[in-house]
Amino acid sequence: MSELSRGKLLIEGKTKKIWSVAENPALIIIENKKDITAFDNPEFTRQFEQKARYATTTTCRVFELLQEAGIPVAYLKQVSDTEFLAPACEMIPLEVVARRYAVGSFLKRHPEFTRTENEAPFRFDDLKVEFFLKTTKGKLTNREGKIVVDGLDAKKGEEDPFMENALIDTFQALEQAWWNVHRCRLIDMKIEFGRTGKGEILVADVIDNDSWRLRDENWQELSKEAFRQGEALDEVERKYGLVADLVEKLAKR
Repeated sequence: MSELSRGKLLIEGKTKKIWSVAENPALIIIENKKDITAFDNPEFTRQFEQKARYATTTTCRVFELLQEAGIPVAYLKQVSDTEFLAPACEMIPLEVVARRYAVGSFLKRHPEFTRTENEAPFRFDDLKVEFFLKTTKGKLTNREGKIVVDGLDAKKGEEDPFMENALIDTFQALEQAWWNVHRCRLIDMKIEFGRTGKGEILVADVIDNDSWRLRDENWQELSKEAFRQGEALDEVERKYGLVADLVEKLAKR
């Protein structure tokens, strides 16, 4: 990071900090933290020493893989073990989810897809895509209340086919890589989008082991879901390290 230096701290969230770049206001530095959270409840927040490094490794290698696949991402380069450089984006406050298997909160809303403990989860031949919008009278607003996108219906994800297509392309690229290289199953994942100052819509923020459910060939959980399910923190840390190592091999395949 010799040619660049941090400016001011723009945002600090639960798991990362966003810094301006002193030399270029069109860029930001995203720094991951040691924290792991669950259930949007501060009481469940824990830390492990290598969390920031594992999260950064995973995100950077994933974004590089997506760039190779021609998917527009808000990523320029990794600048340290815990930081990467990205174009500054106005984050669009929606969470976009793709599901290959029916698990988690989806089953609570659609119990008809529930399978027994001895069965594999229900598999969607076509990805199940869901848009979770944070709207005020059909308007997406940012943290300051500024309107980012107008005229949206919270029940209609198809209002933005570009985002849906980008999500599907992202999921399929990662799904194929995980299975072909490591025989791991990408169960579901969430991504976020941002808009640059030039108006480009990019896959933004981070994609790390908090962003998906990932299971090995024997259906053992490797992702943050293990933490949600109460596994010991040292075992969760081991799994995050394993996923970071596996992602490195995906990028070198």
